[in-house]
Amino acid sequence: MANPSSSIAPRGSAARRLNSGECRSWLAGHHEGRLDYRTGRGPRSLVVRYAVQADAVLVRVPTYNDLLQYAPGESVTLEVEERCAPDTFEIVTVTGTASLVDPGVGALADDWPPELPTDVIRVPIQRIDGFLAEAG
Repeated sequence: MANPSSSIAPRGSAARRLNSGECRSWLAGHHEGRLDYRTGRGPRSLVVRYAVQADAVLVRVPTYNDLLQYAPGESVTLEVEERCAPDTFEIVTVTGTASLVDPGVGALADDWPPELPTDVIRVPIQRIDGFLAEAG
């Protein structure tokens, strides 16, 4: 399977575009994705757990993660993908300008060890795209 870039269906696939409501509902039903961002050394991806908060996605990361150095104030993309069947998958992407927020904000899974300092990145849902694709 080709790895789509934000909102573009893989080549050789039949895809049905999801509307904004479908994308938001689907996003709220999942909790893990890949956050893409740029560093001084080029593009990076980080697998993250997230929570949806009204018009934004919240991501908790360890304080030492370089995402905290590069993402705030920059455009980032969260891509959430699920294989529904051997030849069918759904992908939703959220793009927005990341900001650092109070770690107590939102309903994030609090499964971090208490001794591990963490920070929270907020990604407003400035753009949301999704599709259901069948590999052809």
